[in-house]
Amino acid sequence: MTQSTSEQVERAKLELETVREEWMSRAGVTGIDIGFLWEGSTMTEEVGIRVKVEKLMEPEEVPDGELFPRFLGQTRVQVREESEMVPQPE
Repeated sequence: MTQSTSEQVERAKLELETVREEWMSRAGVTGIDIGFLWEGSTMTEEVGIRVKVEKLMEPEEVPDGELFPRFLGQTRVQVREESEMVPQPE
């Protein structure tokens, strides 16, 4: 059975709360949110946890113990390079 978007968001929130503080304390992390994931330059309909970092690194360059998992529980984790906060329109 496919979950609704709101159910996916609620599940992701619960899963993210277990690691948010620890993940935000990692060097180079500029933000974490929940939203639709990207494939290249196209936004998908899949909800996931989006980790924003100053510089995207190859897995072998990431310090031991700091590589983000592909999934947190049932929620996909996506790491994207985003060094500056982008203001949202009002």
